[in-house]
Amino acid sequence: MSRRRSVLAIVVHWTRADLTRACVEALAASTLRPEMLVVDNGSACADWARIVTSVPGVSLLTLPHNLGFTGGMNAGIAWALDAGFDSLWLLYDDAIVRTDACEALADVDARHAPGAWSATLIDEAGRPGHVGGRVGLRGEALTYRLADDFDTSGDGLPWLTGTALFAAADVFRRVGSFDERYFAYWE
Repeated sequence: MSRRRSVLAIVVHWTRADLTRACVEALAASTLRPEMLVVDNGSACADWARIVTSVPGVSLLTLPHNLGFTGGMNAGIAWALDAGFDSLWLLYDDAIVRTDACEALADVDARHAPGAWSATLIDEAGRPGHVGGRVGLRGEALTYRLADDFDTSGDGLPWLTGTALFAAADVFRRVGSFDERYFAYWE
């Protein structure tokens, strides 16, 4: 039997207040509403805090300057681990989640050993995008996989998209946070 775990959605914001607001509003409409933390990554956007605080229950963490996706997420992850959350949902500020996404990911997370899961990305036209893929270490081509085609066997290393990455907090306790040398990609 699985138990429901506490979930914190972490959204890194940088200058795109309208996108961040839409992301937070979608999270707030979730059937399983996660707690929410918006990490302002040294944004020069004067109205971002007002826009984000228009949604009740959002915590704010303000960084003095832009640390990139990795640094912003690492600050949010540290905040979440200190607060004792069981699961973390890392989201780009332009991610708009379905109302059932958090519940589905939390259910998968609760039924398995600590791990990481990626939501299927859907573009504006409704077409499914990738959840991750494989990358070779010897110059092989990068591959992308849809959820039904994702497989961790084979050559190369599996990877998940960071756009909507859901992970047990224990994953970060065991392996650490993102490598901040990767400012925005391949963290």
